[in-house]
Amino acid sequence: MVALPPRPNPGDNPWDLRPHLIALEQGIEGLRSEVIDRTGPVVNIKNYASLRAACDALPSSGGTVIVPPGRWPAGVSSLSNVMTKGNVRIIGEQLPMYAPDLSTLYGGSIIEGRFYVFADGFSIDKIGFDCGKAVCESLYPGRPYNAGTHPDGGGWDGFAFLRPTAGATSARRNVHIGDVMALLHSPQTWGHAILIEAIQSGTVGNVVGIGGVHAVAFKSRGMRVNSLTGWASSGNGVILKSDSYAVCGELQIGSVHYWPHPPDTAPWWGEGATAGAGLHFNPESANFVGSVQINQVTVGGAAIGISVSDEPGFSLAD
Repeated sequence: MVALPPRPNPGDNPWDLRPHLIALEQGIEGLRSEVIDRTGPVVNIKNYASLRAACDALPSSGGTVIVPPGRWPAGVSSLSNVMTKGNVRIIGEQLPMYAPDLSTLYGGSIIEGRFYVFADGFSIDKIGFDCGKAVCESLYPGRPYNAGTHPDGGGWDGFAFLRPTAGATSARRNVHIGDVMALLHSPQTWGHAILIEAIQSGTVGNVVGIGGVHAVAFKSRGMRVNSLTGWASSGNGVILKSDSYAVCGELQIGSVHYWPHPPDTAPWWGEGATAGAGLHFNPESANFVGSVQINQVTVGGAAIGISVSDEPGFSLAD
């Protein structure tokens, strides 16, 4: 066991809580390090060129990537270069905040650029993916963020757990997505801030997507979800969808939220586009599998609060 730091000297000023807080913080960090050490190999992103390079440095059995506060490159991530190593955990130390003009993220553990993953036993927590105006215009100056493909192919996504090819592989299991945030260039950006696709068991904590055609797209089954929050979308804020890539259903969701932008912010693009729906159900080419139970939905600033695609055999209960 990790030994906790000694208690402060009783003779010290009893009203000064700083020594007690420092001792507590050191003890918690020691216990946290011991727990992580017991889960397998551990690498720190600061010792590698990118998040992808840190994941690649782990053995085939997986392990943990620590992401301390700061800004770290994602590395090249494309549909032909998806991170598929099983049992990888990506652990940040603090979820970042968005700038008042929504041009960038700041503070906390930040990955610059999009990141694609499709692996069993994957987990991620307390990470922000910054694909906002500042990052895009630095990494890809002059590119058409609102139309066409990403320079590495695919869409201008933020964080995406996705099946690279429709129907080619089975869904992934035991996936845990904790508190994750992703920021795109603007509401018109051609992509998803967060895409969660082709998972067939796992959990989701609190995910926040800002910008894109869909701020949050969810195409998975057999999962418990705490909250899905979308801001600043030009299509549908949060979309639950079944298609040729993945089916959706058997979900228990605590809450879904959508607004044109976070409170107390003035987006650099102005008020921007109005989302078609705050929450949209879309059985595009495959019906939902089982029920979707949502405890609370709050929507503001969208043309429609909740909408459903007109597909045979699909119904929305009260």
